[in-house]
Amino acid sequence: MNIKDRVLFCELLTGVAELYNKPLTHNALDIYWNILEKYPPEKIKQALNLHIENPDSGQFMPKPADILRYIEMSHTARAMRAWDKVVAAMSRVGAYNSIMFDDPLIHIIINEMRGWVAVCHDEQKIPFIAQEFQRRYMMYLLYSPSSPAPLYLAGIYEYQNRLHGFLDHIPKPIPFGDKEMKLLISNLTPEALQQLEKSNDNE
Repeated sequence: MNIKDRVLFCELLTGVAELYNKPLTHNALDIYWNILEKYPPEKIKQALNLHIENPDSGQFMPKPADILRYIEMSHTARAMRAWDKVVAAMSRVGAYNSIMFDDPLIHIIINEMRGWVAVCHDEQKIPFIAQEFQRRYMMYLLYSPSSPAPLYLAGIYEYQNRLHGFLDHIPKPIPFGDKEMKLLISNLTPEALQQLEKSNDNE
């Protein structure tokens, strides 16, 4: 976080301390900051709210470990939901079809793990893949990926058609997400998708 984020952080934590009638010294604020500075302000605010709303622990001024616990719980839950979406897509869409998730982090991580086809076919390694996927997902919630997300993940049909030069017979990726994205993809031609993919690669 930057200096502006630190100011917001101090204001937020000072306000919470006032709520508990536990004023914080500059040294105490520095300790909280050194431990929590890698997390986005909105995550810290969310964690503080969860702590305050807890009928048990919410009676006490949160320590850094309390805030971290709620942040990690939130990240773990998001990573698990993302993996559940991948598992559902494996059975409903499958390796033969190209797929476009509504979560770009899924695209980045699946690409890093050898692609959609490989992940779908490594059934015996699913427990290990799930663990690695969720680890990477939580990492990217903290640190932004260095590379942009691909527009979609290619399936076997696309690989085979490209290999044999049948570029006019590449099926559109199947959307897997909210209704707005499904509507968008349904109106895109294969040529438009290819153009978007090229522009994404050049960013």
